[in-house]
Amino acid sequence: MTAVKRHLVLAAALAAAALLWHGGERAHAGDSPPPGSGWVLAGYENHYYTYYVTEQVGTTTYSQLLYMEPYQDRVVYSQETRLSAITWYSRQYYSYTKLLSYRSYCYLNPYYPWDMQCTWTSEYRTDTYYMPDQQYWYTTVNVPSVQTDYRPVYGSVQLPVYQRVAKTGVCSVPVYQFVGGEGSVVMNGDGTFTMWVPQSSCVYSPYTNYWSQAQPQVVRTGQACRQKLNASLSQSTSYESVYVWTSITYGVVSSQRYQCQTIYVPEWQYYYSYDCTYEVGCEPAWSRTTVWYSPDGLLRYTRTENHPSCPNCWVYCTTVVERLVTVPQTDCRYMPYDYIQQYQTGEYRQNTRYNYSEQRWYSQQCWDTYALTTASIPRSEMVDRYVPSTSWQQMTLQMPALPDVVLGVNPGIGLTGLSSWFWVEAQGAEAQGPNGIRVRLVPSRYEWDFDGDGQVDLSTTSPGRRYPVPSDVQHTYERSSLSQPGQSYQVRIKVYFDLQVDAGRGYNTVGVITQERVRPYPVQQLQSIIGR
Repeated sequence: MTAVKRHLVLAAALAAAALLWHGGERAHAGDSPPPGSGWVLAGYENHYYTYYVTEQVGTTTYSQLLYMEPYQDRVVYSQETRLSAITWYSRQYYSYTKLLSYRSYCYLNPYYPWDMQCTWTSEYRTDTYYMPDQQYWYTTVNVPSVQTDYRPVYGSVQLPVYQRVAKTGVCSVPVYQFVGGEGSVVMNGDGTFTMWVPQSSCVYSPYTNYWSQAQPQVVRTGQACRQKLNASLSQSTSYESVYVWTSITYGVVSSQRYQCQTIYVPEWQYYYSYDCTYEVGCEPAWSRTTVWYSPDGLLRYTRTENHPSCPNCWVYCTTVVERLVTVPQTDCRYMPYDYIQQYQTGEYRQNTRYNYSEQRWYSQQCWDTYALTTASIPRSEMVDRYVPSTSWQQMTLQMPALPDVVLGVNPGIGLTGLSSWFWVEAQGAEAQGPNGIRVRLVPSRYEWDFDGDGQVDLSTTSPGRRYPVPSDVQHTYERSSLSQPGQSYQVRIKVYFDLQVDAGRGYNTVGVITQERVRPYPVQQLQSIIGR
């Protein structure tokens, strides 16, 4: 709904309300104003709006795809990468290089003390550990597939074409003007007034538009069948056992072997001897043997001494010298030796191999058949429409509170021969009535009595201007106010307020309200002030 439509609906709702601010007295129907109401028909105001209505604008041929009919098969090949084998292998996941030291050959020292001597050899070897892992092998194969060619089957019907057409409607609302007259407005004593109030608007009154629409409809007519070619790629599987390593490590192993070699056995052989007899005193019999070696240890000296008993006084001494020689001998025995041994561990796993082959066969393919018809469907819609409506209500309306009037003057004490500036502070007032009716008081005219004699000295439409701005309302006193009651002039201002009513189409002045204020204003002679 457009903004114009919303405004019209709101106005219609306000017009339909029969509530009064203080209660209604009478109602009047029709476009003509009630007699003595003070209103006259001034003309009409056209409100144009756009509405939409569905109308047939022609016919059209409607075609629709009903179904796809299969009629031939074709075998096509596409190359795909397929799994051909899954094999096991030993995947190295850890290795450690170490230095192995071992006795490659052991022998006896050929000389005393014939201790065992060995030749040591060092070699680097790497221990390797494996994880059984799978390896996937792929191959490219031709995969058959059947492509079925289809042809479309259509149906056609004639359908009416409907379209929402934009049209322009008009709603002519009467416009009234208040001209007044005796008894048209009655001022009550309680701050209210009674008058006839017209409210004209466009009322939203839609109507229903009916039509029949032809709807395409697909109906099933039966079923058709044929022999369809099928093709696929089949797969076969074979298995084989394989041994995979889990580790290859190295270690030193000790063993013995029988071997013979020549050793040299040290022996003392006689070299020479000499006599070392000597004479001593007469002593009891004794004998002794003394052994010592040459500094290089290769000669051994053995001295044998014998002293017979008295009366023999001689010591018979012989020193035998021997030298150290080696005698070769053959020694056979088991001697230790080491060697590096390799250790291997593993387990059996199964390799899987795949083979592919093409297969073809036939199956029955059936499908539904359809035809296109029409079905009549009733349709309706609400069409926007606006019609004029006028209501008259004799209402008792509350006037706004009368604004206070404040009279200002400069200077505060007037001087004869000099202009005094006057102004009025009086604002308008507004009140909201029922059904959206607004009532306001607007100051329109001012009557000034500067000396308080009851005569209007000046009539203006201006309230004057507040000091220090020069006022356009001024008065010059010729005599002082000493002879006046209270020694002041009684300045009187009478303000005329237009009573205006807005029933929705602008304000109309239906009456006048007045308010008076009096202010004492002392005026002195200018020469008396100068004399001081």
